[in-house]
Amino acid sequence: MTQILKAASHPDDKFRNAAINMTASLDDPEVVKMWIRHYPNASPAAKPEILSMLGARGDEAALPVITSALTDAAAPVRRSAAGAMAMISGKDAAPFLISYMKQFSDDADQEAAVNAFMSIAGNEEAGLLLPVLRDGPAAARKSAIRLMAWKKKDSYFNEILPYASDADESVRLAALRALESLACPQDQGVLIKLLADTENPAHVSIIRQALIAAAGKIEDPEKRSLEILKAVADVRLKEKLIPVLSKTGGREALNAVLKEFENGTPEVKAAAFTALSSWNDYSASSALYEICASGNKTYESQAFRGYIAQVKSAKVPDDQKLLLFRKIMPFATDAGRKNTIISELGSLKTYLTLFFVAGYLDDPATSSSASLAAMHIALPSAGTKDGMYGTNVREILMKAAQKITGPEAEYNREMINKYLASMPADEGF
Repeated sequence: MTQILKAASHPDDKFRNAAINMTASLDDPEVVKMWIRHYPNASPAAKPEILSMLGARGDEAALPVITSALTDAAAPVRRSAAGAMAMISGKDAAPFLISYMKQFSDDADQEAAVNAFMSIAGNEEAGLLLPVLRDGPAAARKSAIRLMAWKKKDSYFNEILPYASDADESVRLAALRALESLACPQDQGVLIKLLADTENPAHVSIIRQALIAAAGKIEDPEKRSLEILKAVADVRLKEKLIPVLSKTGGREALNAVLKEFENGTPEVKAAAFTALSSWNDYSASSALYEICASGNKTYESQAFRGYIAQVKSAKVPDDQKLLLFRKIMPFATDAGRKNTIISELGSLKTYLTLFFVAGYLDDPATSSSASLAAMHIALPSAGTKDGMYGTNVREILMKAAQKITGPEAEYNREMINKYLASMPADEGF
C-alpha cells in the first residue's frame, strides 16, 4: 500500500488514477481508513480522484471527509465530493447537496450539485428545494427551478410561475423554460396572459413552447386549439399566438389561420403563412396548394416548398401521396421544381409511381432525376426482395440505365443491369 500511496502523488494523471482506482475493488475496510488518513496530505490533483474512488466504494466511513470536502476552497474537490456524497448516502445526501448549491454560485459547482441531486432525488427530495427557490441566491434558485422542472410535477407550475418575472434575468429565463415541463391544459389562460405582457422575442418563443405543451396534453386533437382561438381575437395577440396554432392544429385552427392569411395586416399575413407552412400535419397542404394556384407573387414559391415538405412527411399510403404530388406538378414551372418532386417520388415504391416517373425520362431537364427515382422505386430495398418485375418495368429500367447521370452513375447503372439480369422472365405487371 505504501507504493500505491506514493503513486497517488505522481504528476502523470493516468498513472495516478490507475494507482488510486486499483484499490477501489479491494474488499478491506482498512483500505478506506488508509485513504482517510492520507487524504489531508494528498496532492491537490489527487484529492478529487480519491473522493470519486471513495464514493464508488460506498463506505460510509468516508462520509466525514467527503462532507468536509463539499466546502473545500478548491472547486474540483467540491465537485467530486458532491458526486461521492450522492453515491454513498443516496437520498440522505439531499440536504447536503442543497447546502452546497446555496453556498457556491459558480456554474461548475451548480452543475455538479444538479447532477448529483438528479442521481438521488425523488419527489420528496425535490420538495426540499422550495426554500431554495424562495430564499436562495440567484444561481441556486436557477438550479432549483431546473430540478423541479425535471421532476415534471404539475403542482410546481404555480411555485415557479412568479419567477418568470424575476429581476434576475438568469432566474427569469430558467423559470420560463421550466413552464414547458410543468404546464397543463388549465394553465393556458395564465400562459396567454404572460405572453400578452411579454415583448422580448426570446421570451415569447419560450412561452409559446409552454403553451404548446399545455395544449398538447388535451386528449382530443380537435380541442387543443380552442382556448388559444379565443385569445387570437385580441389584436395584440394575433402575431404571438398564430405560430402556436400551427403546432396545436385542428380544423378550426386551420380555418382561422387561413382567414388571417387572407384578411390580416401584412404582419399577421406573414405570421399566418409561416404557420401554414409549418403545420403539425399535412392538412394545411390544401391551403398551400390554393396559394400556389392563386399566383400570389409574394408567397407562391414558399407555398410550393411548404406543400412539398408537408406531403413528404404525411403519414398516408404511397398511392395517396403520389396523388398529392401529382396535384402540385402543374405548378412545377421549372426543371428544379419538377426534379424536386421526382426525387421525392423515388421513395414511393408503387407501380403507379414508377409509371408516372417514367414519363419524365425523355425530357433532358428531368431524365437524370427520373432515372434515379425509377431505380429506387423498382429495385429491392436493402435487405429485402420487394423489387418490381415485368415487361413494362424492364423497359423503364433499361431506359433509366441509359439516362442516369451523376458521380455514381456507373455504380447505379451496374446495379440496374445486375437486377435486370436476375429479373424473372414472366410478364408481371
